[in-house]
Amino acid sequence: MKRKIIYIAGYSRSGSTILDILLGSHTKIFGTGELFYLFEDWLNGTRTCTCGAVYKDCSFWKDLKLPQGLSLQGAREIVQHVENRKYITALTNGKIAPDIIQKYTLIQTALYDYIFTTSGKDIVVDSSKTSRDMAGRFYALHQYTGFDVYVIHLVKNGLSVVESYVEKGRNWALEGYGKNDRFAAARSSVGWFLGNAIAQRLGAKMPANRYIQIKYEDLVAQPESVLQKIGAFVDTDLSEVIAMIQNGLPFRPKHNVGGNRLRLEKEIRFKKSYNSKKIGLSVYHRLIFKIIAGKLYKKLGY
Repeated sequence: MKRKIIYIAGYSRSGSTILDILLGSHTKIFGTGELFYLFEDWLNGTRTCTCGAVYKDCSFWKDLKLPQGLSLQGAREIVQHVENRKYITALTNGKIAPDIIQKYTLIQTALYDYIFTTSGKDIVVDSSKTSRDMAGRFYALHQYTGFDVYVIHLVKNGLSVVESYVEKGRNWALEGYGKNDRFAAARSSVGWFLGNAIAQRLGAKMPANRYIQIKYEDLVAQPESVLQKIGAFVDTDLSEVIAMIQNGLPFRPKHNVGGNRLRLEKEIRFKKSYNSKKIGLSVYHRLIFKIIAGKLYKKLGY
């Protein structure tokens, strides 16, 4: 039986970190967070795993070995060449150079095999999503590795996402690794549109039983039914995760890469509710979002 990857697609600020942590609490599942950023964060030398250690010293990641002849920088460049949004058309049309694809397959096979072996789990969660740098990631993993890739396209109300960016800024800026974007409303509106549109487009190219769409609002309001749906999708009983939520037990992030600052908490208790407070975006910012993403917003049921 092939090993399974659960890939959480969509745009950032849509709840992928909490879903990753929930699924990663299952005895058969290992959550990795935004795995795309592993090589970049490792090269940075100061960014840490959720355990608090830099990657070369992390008890889980430190023994990772890449295929012979490939450095972390070289692997990062190969992966970006295949997965970046500007190569989507080449990726879907099979136009990426064979030598690049061969190296990509070796890199990703070595990476995921290491995670499966080191964790001892049957399923790996990768919540890298579908933003610019990794827009084609789940499709490339499906096409060019031997793993079974199951895609959960997690969608959150775009106005709420834009509000978060306008009020709080980028996660990396909040953690001191970069600066906030100018024109936050426009940039996040474009990002939300492209991330979700590309996830839908590539999801349509996946086998029919390998792609589902989940709303974040449903996850937090009805976690039991949503987790049952996900469990049926990936053919795994998630009742132990549901029981943890019902009993108010803590979820503990382990060795996640990137993601929302929530991952840095020692313990997380899932709050079974949905705060439907009025979104506080200005009329100006709402108009920006409507012009950029209004049609997709309605298509997704908002």
